[in-house]
Amino acid sequence: MNAATGDSRSITVSASPQALFATLCDVRSLSHWWGPDGFSSTVHEFSLTPGARWLLTLHGPDGATYPIEYRVMEVEQDRLLVLDHPSADHHFVLRLSLLPRGDTTEVHLQQSFDNAQVAQKQAGIRACLQQAMDCAQQGILPVQEARDIVLPEAFHNLTPGRQRSYVLHLEAAKKTATRNARILACRERILAGKGAQEY
Repeated sequence: MNAATGDSRSITVSASPQALFATLCDVRSLSHWWGPDGFSSTVHEFSLTPGARWLLTLHGPDGATYPIEYRVMEVEQDRLLVLDHPSADHHFVLRLSLLPRGDTTEVHLQQSFDNAQVAQKQAGIRACLQQAMDCAQQGILPVQEARDIVLPEAFHNLTPGRQRSYVLHLEAAKKTATRNARILACRERILAGKGAQEY
């Protein structure tokens, strides 16, 4: 691949292809991790059907918003996802392959850009996919958090002071993967009605 117009990298993740594919593709989880660290997203349209569109808005930490569109080109459940980002000034194609390796998954990420300038602008998508891989590497999949219907109710039932203790504990974490790790570590205390510093 021409280094000026493409990027290719691999990482081995301690998670199954099924779990990682769910993390990457579950619409309920996307707002938790899709985007560079510090960003959130709002998904407007999403379908993993070839030819379908994925429309979202990225929200930056400075309050700026960025409308994004992807077109789904290829999908193989738990194995392959190919997205096209149609744009006149920063078009690229993203190919994500998941290869089972025993109890782990080799994740191969390939991006093809129209030119070197576009490649320089698109480091953000590699950052957000790395963030998802970090979550999966730690066994902390955003999809699990999204489906945890017990934890939100337990948190709501905490006293205001105990709720505040968790807010401060999570706000101190700068990376999404670290925040997810802290949520997982605190889960049993929240369900027990305890604060962040109560053991």
